Amino acid sequence: MHPPALAVINLACGYANRPTVLQGVSLVVHPAERVGLIGPNGSGKTTLFLAICGILKPQAGTVALFGQPVVAGQFYPSVGMLFQNPDEQLFCPSVRDDIAFGVVNLGLAPAEVAARVAQAMEQTGVSHLADRVPHHLSGGEKRMVAIAGVIAMQPRLILYDEPDAYLDRRARRRLVQFLLTHPAASLIASHDLELIAEVCQRVVVLDEGRLVADGLPPDILSNAALMERHGLEVPSIYR
Repeated sequence: MHPPALAVINLACGYANRPTVLQGVSLVVHPAERVGLIGPNGSGKTTLFLAICGILKPQAGTVALFGQPVVAGQFYPSVGMLFQNPDEQLFCPSVRDDIAFGVVNLGLAPAEVAARVAQAMEQTGVSHLADRVPHHLSGGEKRMVAIAGVIAMQPRLILYDEPDAYLDRRARRRLVQFLLTHPAASLIASHDLELIAEVCQRVVVLDEGRLVADGLPPDILSNAALMERHGLEVPSIYR
């Protein structure tokens, strides 16, 4: 039996100015599974992502990626993360260079780097932007370029923090199609519950640092009492 893409067990995390953010969080994501992570602002979604990537050291509990324990401060190519603000991921002179940055740091041959960059640009619809300066792009274009930079590294688990922020309708449709067809496991944090309903096979609810619900999208998102209790609204598809 293959290990899960992600196994979080009794995780507790915090910061110097906020010691308790996550408390006893346990979560499993299977290979190729798309899981939506929802909750009000400040519930701990981004903190959970930072712990999964090894950026933030847990106070208690464990994180494992494909059976490999995560140690804070180490790099794990099996996981990629899309930050909420794309400007935090774009810093090279051109779109092509930005998308290539992570791949180059994997130590791959130039031909493999070029092939991965071309494929990622094609998948995200940004090939025509290859020679543009990233910070001259629109918010939606920046978002898709940031996604291209993540998938070019070919992680087997991708963490998406508000992936449809800044996107117009056309770019959002492309994102939805991409999420539905990309083979990597996905943990998608979003306030856009319509997106979660469209693409996710499972939904978990995080509130005040605790995982309070885990189930199929119709069971979670249509539960008006549950949603209201945790500061969320039932998406229109279930009203």
